[in-house]
Amino acid sequence: MSPPDTNIEKQERRHRPALWGIAIAVVIALVFVATRTVMTVENADEESQVETGSEMAPATETEGY
Repeated sequence: MSPPDTNIEKQERRHRPALWGIAIAVVIALVFVATRTVMTVENADEESQVETGSEMAPATETEGY
């Protein structure tokens, strides 16, 4: 059994929009991951400065919680 005759150029043309869509989705995902990584690192720096700061109020217990 042999495969049907295929026109490679025609298949390339038909698949081009799908391949562009996949490429765009990958780029968007990479931008999202990079943004979240930068935000996480910046928040970690701010939290570490707050934890080591001398202006922290002492913890107090509240009634009813």
